Amino acid sequence: MSTQRLYIFILLCSLVQMKVSGQSKTYSDFQFWQRFQIQHSLSPSFSAAITAETRFTENVSQFNYYYLDASLIYKYSSAHRLTLDYVFVQKQNDVHFSSRNQYNISYQYRVKFHKYYLFARTLQEAQLKDYFTSNIGKHWRDFFLREKITLRYKLTKRWYPYIADEIYYRFDNVYHEFKGISRNRLYVGIDRRYKKSDYVFGTFFMLENNFNQVPFNNNYVVGMEISRELWF
Repeated sequence: MSTQRLYIFILLCSLVQMKVSGQSKTYSDFQFWQRFQIQHSLSPSFSAAITAETRFTENVSQFNYYYLDASLIYKYSSAHRLTLDYVFVQKQNDVHFSSRNQYNISYQYRVKFHKYYLFARTLQEAQLKDYFTSNIGKHWRDFFLREKITLRYKLTKRWYPYIADEIYYRFDNVYHEFKGISRNRLYVGIDRRYKKSDYVFGTFFMLENNFNQVPFNNNYVVGMEISRELWF
């Protein structure tokens, strides 16, 4: 099987990976996410990026999540890249915010055919939760493997609609009852590129299904993304 057919097959498998839950209780929420990124090329092979994201949950009535992400990106060809991230997360837990120190290591492969771009990304992450305030905060936890497939289409020189699917697989169950597939995110979005100013503006709708928890959780997310590449 060719590489292109393999990734198309993985994409189709991901799109039908909406796991059926036997649980009777289901909780649904409408959320609004905003993401802002600045990226700077350090050399032809290396670049750095700072990303900030905020989230409003509880039917967009409560601000309960934000993170800051510092990334180092290595592009060793037009099709391959490696990324190392440190992520500082604040997530509301009951009446206070819980702090998480997280690392991400990811590999991305890109295939282009005609006006289509297929991106396959594998990401591994883990985090320290409440390092200074919890007795177990100095233990790494929440080890995930995140597989994401994105199919993007060049509609015009400026407009790029896309669909994507991401599956979370949990490796550890020390602090959770279950391990295995725990989350699926299905995206539909569009990006608008502004060549002269190096800005990209994007918006998307995302359906997030969280498995292996009570109640079973569905999130309906509208998102906005703004990024800019700096040259100096």
